[in-house]
Amino acid sequence: MEGQNPYQPPGGSEYEFDEAENRVIAKTAKLARLWGVFALIVGGLLLVAIGVVIAMAQRLAYELNVDYRTITGIAAGLAPLVIVDLVVGGLYIASGSSLQAVIDTAGDDVQHLMRGVNRLGNAFRIEAIVTAVALVGGFILGFALATGEEVAPWMQ
Repeated sequence: MEGQNPYQPPGGSEYEFDEAENRVIAKTAKLARLWGVFALIVGGLLLVAIGVVIAMAQRLAYELNVDYRTITGIAAGLAPLVIVDLVVGGLYIASGSSLQAVIDTAGDDVQHLMRGVNRLGNAFRIEAIVTAVALVGGFILGFALATGEEVAPWMQ
């Protein structure tokens, strides 16, 4: 009994989740996919908004009585968050799909569940790390563009 998989009943057949367990897994799958779609939409809208702000930077700067570099700096500072939203959106959708496979298939419930939980954990980890890096990097880039400081050779 010591080396046996606790999710595998004696006799070797794969564990199959019951109806109550499937409802919990289905709810989590739905929420993961919903959050993924939301992140993709937010990333797309943010990308469009940044493009509009950059295209109108000089006019906005005139209207707000600020240097246009301030406007482009703010827009550029938000750009890394677009990448975060688009990447984690895809990861959340993939994890939700793996969790949904638990409900839709028979015989591989534990394997599908573990794949979904692993993808969900990766999405959380990547979102946390990339968001922190994007915020710090975006702040530095935005500040540099807003103040006219050169932080890289391409910023001349």
